[in-house]
Amino acid sequence: GTSLTKIGIGSGRAEVLMGTNAYFKAQGYLNFCYGYDSQPDSSAKMTEALLIVGSNSTVYCGTDFCFGHNGNSNNNRPSGVSAPTVKARVRLDYGSMISTQRIIDFLPVSEQLLFNGGKIYQRASSNYSSGFLDMRYAAKSSILNLEGTNSCPIAFALNDRGLLASLCSYGSKSCYVALRGDGGFLKTGAGVFPLVNPDNNWGGSTCFRVTTTGDFVVSEGGFSVAATPTNNVLVAEGNNSRPLDIVVKNGAMFDLAGCDIVVNSISATGSGVVTNSAAIAATVTLGVRDDGRDSTLARAFPGVAIVKQGSSTLSICGADVDSIDVRGGTLVLKDRVHTGYPFYRFQVDAIRDDVSNATKRVFVRDVALQHNGVDVTRPYSALYHDASGTSTTVSPPENLVDGDLETTYEDYRATGGVANRAKVGVTLEYDTCLLVDSYRWSPRYSLSNESDPAAWRMFGGFSRTDLAVLDQMTGFRVYDVVDGWNSTNFVFTITGSSATHIGTLTLANDVAVKMEGAKISCNALNLGTSCALYVKGDKSSVKGELIRTTSCSGGGNLRNWRMYLNGVLLDRHLEFHDGALRLRPRGIVMGFK
Repeated sequence: GTSLTKIGIGSGRAEVLMGTNAYFKAQGYLNFCYGYDSQPDSSAKMTEALLIVGSNSTVYCGTDFCFGHNGNSNNNRPSGVSAPTVKARVRLDYGSMISTQRIIDFLPVSEQLLFNGGKIYQRASSNYSSGFLDMRYAAKSSILNLEGTNSCPIAFALNDRGLLASLCSYGSKSCYVALRGDGGFLKTGAGVFPLVNPDNNWGGSTCFRVTTTGDFVVSEGGFSVAATPTNNVLVAEGNNSRPLDIVVKNGAMFDLAGCDIVVNSISATGSGVVTNSAAIAATVTLGVRDDGRDSTLARAFPGVAIVKQGSSTLSICGADVDSIDVRGGTLVLKDRVHTGYPFYRFQVDAIRDDVSNATKRVFVRDVALQHNGVDVTRPYSALYHDASGTSTTVSPPENLVDGDLETTYEDYRATGGVANRAKVGVTLEYDTCLLVDSYRWSPRYSLSNESDPAAWRMFGGFSRTDLAVLDQMTGFRVYDVVDGWNSTNFVFTITGSSATHIGTLTLANDVAVKMEGAKISCNALNLGTSCALYVKGDKSSVKGELIRTTSCSGGGNLRNWRMYLNGVLLDRHLEFHDGALRLRPRGIVMGFK
């Protein structure tokens, strides 16, 4: 149809079965389980519609994929229809896709999307005030069921936040989206999507319910819990038995947006971040199962309060947090020196004997990152950058850093003279923070070649642009090559970031806190009576620092710390007794309230 393609007209059951590598295109709307040509009513005899999208097949909708008849809306729905009367089921097999601008639920349909290895792809050509999953016209108390089967995730590729207001839109009829199955949820694409548009009214009910047993993964772009503060937006049903495990992957973002959430764990790997864009604080309650997995936050931002429960471990590196209340398990505080970065870049600033404006190439056969003398390989991705500023993906990415000169990737183009050659480099991205202490590179085959790097910088950072210089070399000439490599390993030191600020750090009895070189600044430190705070590692080389603490209370012990109270360095041997901080240097006992 030029504007409307209808599947399932009249009574009975409609089936559409697509095989492998099939293609189905609707010029405009695709109405699945349409009902009657005229507006359905409560006596509609349509019973069920089934769509199976086979492996590597595509359903392309010129505009929207609609469940039901798109003539039904809040203004003209049949008065006798108050609940779904027809069932519509769609199954997406491995590699398949529905490409659409929106998924719209029109009454009187009850629908189910089964993800059996396929995905829903957002393709939009104009701006919308509604969400991608649009339930504004659904029947009262309707449920949009999304289910992963055979351990496959509920997969959405959401590419442009600006084209859609949110992931979900609701009317005022207590509708909601339910995530089920055993594969979790996977969000890809560069768009940063809020879960719910702030203009939505879902009648105070929970609008996004999660019972899936897999991870809730934000792999690319961003995901915001809500654009307006509410505690009813994201609910993991059965929090005591099946709470969410949130995974924020490299370069992605999870925004609390002022909402309080209760989850089992949050892991922000590499440059993945957990943040809070709202003006009010948000609380994350972690570890709600004793057998739950550990949580890792490489970077968290102000406006977030963390409550840690259960026996799992919470690890934080370089995080500024309003408060951390550890009621069970272990708190590990790390610094950048002990975790490294997810991004590293080798940038050439000049090549040997570069005296002309002739077109030349910069040749680096391989750049091997190392830790303790061992090559670190298999980055998440690798890019080389040419003089025009264009970045090209290297596949497979380990060819650049695997230490194998047989798989070298040496085509770093630089044209038009000296100035352009300073733009040539390679960026390596890892899916977790990676500790690197040295690197080496292989020159071209001949020592007489003029295109070997003579000046360069090595960077490390949290993104392709958030980088710090780790090493810098000028005037270098290759004099000695062993097995195709420079005989010199270039060593650099990653320096720790400034002190992590925790507004209030509260530790319950028997909670263990491990310091791995981190420095903490907190306004208030509240210790349980049997807490033991200690530095992990050799105390002569690794020290933990608690600085600018203005208030201390409790009865725990501090071991192997350098303690600053109101900016004054105190002795390392400290104890808390009866609300007082006591020093014990050389047998002398001093008390500080």
